[in-house]
Amino acid sequence: MLLTSVPLKCSLAIRCHHVCITFWNGVTEWRARQLPVGTIYYAGMKRWLSRGHRCEVSRVIAAPADVLYAMVSDLPRMGEWSPENIGGRWRRGSGPTVGGRFKGRNERGSRRWTTNVEVTAAEPRRLFEFVVHLVWPLTYLVTWGYRFEPQSGSTLVTQYRQDHRPTWWVWVGSKQVLRISDPDTHYVAVMESTLEALANAAPA
Repeated sequence: MLLTSVPLKCSLAIRCHHVCITFWNGVTEWRARQLPVGTIYYAGMKRWLSRGHRCEVSRVIAAPADVLYAMVSDLPRMGEWSPENIGGRWRRGSGPTVGGRFKGRNERGSRRWTTNVEVTAAEPRRLFEFVVHLVWPLTYLVTWGYRFEPQSGSTLVTQYRQDHRPTWWVWVGSKQVLRISDPDTHYVAVMESTLEALANAAPA
């Protein structure tokens, strides 16, 4: 009734409604981990997270999978491998387990920004994944992950990135704010650099 009787407040009302729904989605996801009744909704959220543009890079590294997993899951050390991340800290005693929260710090040229991270998969020797939020637990932005496939005396490591943002948000956030003219090419180069640094630092 409010939306039809007061047209001038339509935009604000719709935005407030969107914020409320987004917040409820975050709360419901949290409940889904504890109550069977929320399982269906949580599955829906995971399906939504599977959407968006995805790119990945792979490299064979001469080190055991468990060693490489320990390196990338130690997020405060991510600045040692990533050309953009400069470290961060685990929040409220959490760590590299599902649900663990991390405050990351990034730098690109003169631009610096922080990220709100939540671990979404933690399977030693197999998979480590986390999602970046705009404001925890609201607004999923990007999922980053690492897959590990043990081989004879080495490990095939695949780093992937899935961008859940709509096109206009990519244009504003990556192209205008961070001045990245071609985000796809940029992030592939970032992942290649990360895996190269990981390979150089990993004990044989």
